[in-house]
Amino acid sequence: MSDIKVKVADEKDLEVWDKIVDLSDTGTVFHKLDWLRAAEKHTKSKLYPLIGYEGREVVNLFPIFYKKKAFVKMAFSPPPKCAIPYMGPVFRYLSSRQTSIEKLHDSIVNSALCFLNNDLCSDYILIKTQKNLLDIRSFLWEALEAHPNYTYMVPIEKSTQSLFEGLSNETRVHIRRAEKNKQLEVREGGISDFKALIGMTTDRYQEQGKAFGPSCEYLMQVYKSFPENIDVINLIYDGQIVGGLILLKYRDVVAHWLAGITPAIRVRGANELLHWWVIQKYREKGYKYYELIGANTKHLCSFKSKFNPSVSVYFRLIQRNHKSRIAEFIYNRLKGQEK
Repeated sequence: MSDIKVKVADEKDLEVWDKIVDLSDTGTVFHKLDWLRAAEKHTKSKLYPLIGYEGREVVNLFPIFYKKKAFVKMAFSPPPKCAIPYMGPVFRYLSSRQTSIEKLHDSIVNSALCFLNNDLCSDYILIKTQKNLLDIRSFLWEALEAHPNYTYMVPIEKSTQSLFEGLSNETRVHIRRAEKNKQLEVREGGISDFKALIGMTTDRYQEQGKAFGPSCEYLMQVYKSFPENIDVINLIYDGQIVGGLILLKYRDVVAHWLAGITPAIRVRGANELLHWWVIQKYREKGYKYYELIGANTKHLCSFKSKFNPSVSVYFRLIQRNHKSRIAEFIYNRLKGQEK
């Protein structure tokens, strides 16, 4: 392995950024450049798109968001209040040998942390790796704290009958009942429906005395930037939208990203029918997994687990200095509500 060099990407480097995201098994739609720029604008932070080269080959992308609040310097990947559950580094492996993979991880993590600590003088670093990056030892060896986080993955390649039988008994009963309700239907929507669902979600958070993290302007920007990756599914009752789901599609995964709140009109089985419709529809489209993003809040898990998912892990990595308590307090004020 030749020397690996990490730098802040210039305009020429950024020309290949999205291509590398797609080539890497650890890339996500959240790593795409337009999404990063939207998050930078929304959070009023400074984006540092780190890029790693081995010779002339790009082997790593690592988007970092820097923000200074009062006297505390903070670095995030992803930034708070952007409805981005995970981000962290993207690795492109030129060799399948474990020794090469580990050397790449060590070199990138060491270089990135040197940049964060020495160049940016970060007081607080928070990185949430995405679910396909399970080997976080390089971060542990650099003395970062690691906390497991979880998400749900529903395999949807099986037959419809097998998938239905895998649901909980209660969920099957609710779906059958909802299917018989002639006033209830599920159908695809567009940009106006996207905005309506965001408004419903914001209102529901306010009713609970909470603030919904991402702004409508930011979400509309990413919706318009990623029309092929974002779908809107409406729950209709008596001709009116009463709820729905905002989905993210990337590679072989369709994910419940936003919305999905309790419908404005309480109809037993409505939300179960909504998710079951998505499972059937996107199975037919060739997707292999339905991700129910976020399995970290107990009362939400009681609903999501009824769809017979497997549990997938990702990691929250933290580095603190003597200002950490103040920084964490500020971060908790900045971040949106976790799923």
